[in-house]
Amino acid sequence: MPHPDLVNVLLFTGRSSSPESAAKRYYSTTTEILSWYDELPWGSGPGGGEFAEVAKSLKRVRMLQLKLARTISSKISREGINLNSRDYSAYTPIAAWPSFHKDLEESNIPLCQRRIPPTFGESKDFIPFNQHALALTQFSFVGYPILFPERFGIFRPSEDDLWAFNHFWAILGYTLGLEDKYNIALQPDLKSVREVYLEIFERYTIAAGFHWWPGAVCLVDSIFQGLERITLLGTPNFLLYRILRDVFDVAGPNMWKCLTIREKLNSSFADHVFLPILLKYQVTRKLCTFLYVRHTQFCTHY
Repeated sequence: MPHPDLVNVLLFTGRSSSPESAAKRYYSTTTEILSWYDELPWGSGPGGGEFAEVAKSLKRVRMLQLKLARTISSKISREGINLNSRDYSAYTPIAAWPSFHKDLEESNIPLCQRRIPPTFGESKDFIPFNQHALALTQFSFVGYPILFPERFGIFRPSEDDLWAFNHFWAILGYTLGLEDKYNIALQPDLKSVREVYLEIFERYTIAAGFHWWPGAVCLVDSIFQGLERITLLGTPNFLLYRILRDVFDVAGPNMWKCLTIREKLNSSFADHVFLPILLKYQVTRKLCTFLYVRHTQFCTHY
């Protein structure tokens, strides 16, 4: 989601501004989050050992956020709101963004969902890691699996499973600094959760897809190139095409034409083997996770 509150912070850090730095950052992020998932139930080990490790991880992430927020706030107080002095207007995109935009424009997405999202712009009162930005980040992790589980390889989850997953992210949101009134996972029931997440998806995610700006395109290109280094299938055009398909539910005929034969085969493999078979069963799912972690470790160290 190219929201300025999120993009500007990532551009400011520089940790996602090149394929190399993006690869290291998202390998680190992925392994950190997987550790939160894998080490449950918290506190089940002797002396609550597993909880202690997860708590240390969460505390470390929160401390990094607070340190970065202080740095950004200091820069803003000295130089004004412009966090990134670089001019991105002449940036030449790596991925086939014109085809991506054309597919969105030619889709059946209603006009009311294409308007510029609320608060989609820099503010003179910008606060780094504000509650709004943290809530949107939380949605990126919890929203899609609950709204569209099948699109992301989660087959026939029970309502109890989804509710438990949502509760888990309510706890994570609180631990990472979200106040209760901004914690989108704190809802009375799963029906309310879906209503809130669908509203965010339609008002922010879909709308943001129609309003990419050069700095955001540059950032996402770097992220995609970084992910290409640590995933077995991803290339910038492949990932853009899958975002159209799996997130926006748009066929993407123009992006399809931009794919190489290998990228088209990879997409077919994802549709017919990876998502419906390899991620369907616990054994193959764990094997895929193991191979992914080992592959990313190798790619980021060599």
